[in-house]
Amino acid sequence: MNSLSYSRLTRDASTPKEFRIRWPARTLSGASDNFFIGVWHPARSIRVDWGHSSESSLVVRNGPNWSLASAVSPLHGHDVGLVHRDLTHAGGVGFRGYILPHLHSYSPEHQLLQYWSDHPSAEHNGVFSAAVIGRDGRTITLITDALGIGTLYYRSWDGGILFSTSPRYMLSDTDQPDYIAWRCLLETSWISGDRSLTAGISRVPAGRVLHASDRGMLIETWFDFDKLPAGLASVNQNSIGDVEEVFQESMKRCLRLRSHNVMLPLSSGFDSRRILSGLLRSNTDFEAITYRTLQKGFRDLDARFATQIAQDLSLSHRVVEAVSDDQHVTDNQARRLLVCGETFDHTWAMRVMGTLPSSPCLFLDGLGGDVLGNPVGWSVRAGPGAG
Repeated sequence: MNSLSYSRLTRDASTPKEFRIRWPARTLSGASDNFFIGVWHPARSIRVDWGHSSESSLVVRNGPNWSLASAVSPLHGHDVGLVHRDLTHAGGVGFRGYILPHLHSYSPEHQLLQYWSDHPSAEHNGVFSAAVIGRDGRTITLITDALGIGTLYYRSWDGGILFSTSPRYMLSDTDQPDYIAWRCLLETSWISGDRSLTAGISRVPAGRVLHASDRGMLIETWFDFDKLPAGLASVNQNSIGDVEEVFQESMKRCLRLRSHNVMLPLSSGFDSRRILSGLLRSNTDFEAITYRTLQKGFRDLDARFATQIAQDLSLSHRVVEAVSDDQHVTDNQARRLLVCGETFDHTWAMRVMGTLPSSPCLFLDGLGGDVLGNPVGWSVRAGPGAG
């Protein structure tokens, strides 16, 4: 970070209780995170001094015993962010991600408040993180998607809870590293379980919902993988058709989220080719974009084969050329900061994101290829379960 400033939390005027956290600054590449952060206490009034760098614009929503803040959207106008307050009641919502068929980070505020008021513990089809403060302000629900892709972190504070989409926004000067998490990251490129790189900061478990009130904290399951079919049925000639039908329906649901541009990061790998087939089948207008990675001793296969695919299919396609070694290092430092250093994957993200249109985009990227071994193929496995 270029600079640090701090947020001060005071539970009441007579007995101040202070917790200093590191506040985000822009990365060396100029990027800033799309985050939300909050604090909640079941019984005490809270005043938050959101002191922050002049480079970081915030949207803030307050209740008597809670406060939420998020980055301002660069595309949706002044004072539009990821946090919302119910003006009729004492509750609020922080939400980042999407829930099919139509709810996303910048949906109308009344829709977000209504959805999370009615369905905090329902089954949600999407990738998201949400903090839902009850209408009376006395309860809070923290929840992430079934696979935990939309991360949400929390830590205890003087009987209350600090929470954020990024653990680095909750770091204090006295924190210690979680050495097991660090070892896991270095050996597998991922952090397993519900840890973070900092002891005392935990990840809301995937497919779980964390409820907190003046009676304490409870974690319940909202998505139970044990209820899914066991997968013991024999594969026959109809199986591929069944999988294709489910995939095409999933593509249709995702496309309902679009508002302006549809972008496909075309790597020529497993995921992007499957998404490409869905876009072509649905006759969707889109642009394909490929990053030419820096490699040593062999050709960049992604840019080579993605370009050939685009030419063969007459696609709108452009290649983002690799930058100098120094710029790549700078971009990768920014990427690691924005994802809290918790993965070594997707080193191309900073350059590609910097070339997107200055209007809302539907960016259709896959995750399965990374987990299954892409781009090396099946001979080398990387990510969860590597061995």
